[in-house]
Amino acid sequence: MTALVAALKAMLKLTAVAVGVILAFGGAILLLQHLLPQVFGNPYEPTVVIREQKEVLDKDGDDTHRKLAAEVLGDMGPRARTAIPVLIKALKDREVLVRYRAAEALGKIGTDSETVVPALVQCLTDAHPMPRAAAAESLGKYGQAAGTALPALRDLLNDKDSQARDRAAKAIAKIDPGNQEPRRSPAGTDKPQ
Repeated sequence: MTALVAALKAMLKLTAVAVGVILAFGGAILLLQHLLPQVFGNPYEPTVVIREQKEVLDKDGDDTHRKLAAEVLGDMGPRARTAIPVLIKALKDREVLVRYRAAEALGKIGTDSETVVPALVQCLTDAHPMPRAAAAESLGKYGQAAGTALPALRDLLNDKDSQARDRAAKAIAKIDPGNQEPRRSPAGTDKPQ
């Protein structure tokens, strides 16, 4: 029996040493996880993500990468306000989906109306309806701060694209809630929609 007790004590000592080594190793890993982001930057920290996505949107030659960068920046909301100049530049991108996502992102960020609203107003005349519709919706998110956009939004009520017309009408209602003007129909018909 004494041999069994001695064996058990030896096993417990080895287990304690092994647990100590594991804990020490785990502690080292935790320490590294804490220190590395401070040295190299946390890849999930908003400022790092914003910086990287701005770079992609501004300089990447791949249309899909630029579109996704605009989307990520929009999803970050007001924290991505430093990306506004790059997103405004992207409103003139050669790729329609980049322009669309940039217009959408500016509405999700929702800050700096004095800079963003005029850029979105220009986007209301984009050759493709998707950016026009996204710009209209984004202008609506700025509410009364987008009051200068009302004439352009009213013009968009005559757009050939139904989504652009719909979003313009909704934006007008958010910017000027007291407005009771009926929506105009496309192609100059007299029937209000």
